[in-house]
Amino acid sequence: MDINTTVAIVGANFGIGAGIIGTYIGFRYHSHPKETIFNALMASILLLAVLAQLTATLLLTSPWKHLSWTAYFLFLPFFIAFWNKRSSEPSLS
Repeated sequence: MDINTTVAIVGANFGIGAGIIGTYIGFRYHSHPKETIFNALMASILLLAVLAQLTATLLLTSPWKHLSWTAYFLFLPFFIAFWNKRSSEPSLS
């Protein structure tokens, strides 16, 4: 195993671990059950989007693979903006 493979494996493990810890901390400090339900729903949607993107990257051929990345990068900022706006609404607190 060369250094590039080792760095890729370690980096992926750090990323997955940080995602799990961040999601746990986000669920832990809610003041209302509606917030917990909303964040669980949003985290699930984001997880499905990431898994769909990884599947598309691995299974599609070259021109379609790049189009899937374009769709992913267009979807992600709008989803985050929606999530932030929606989570700050008074009906969830």
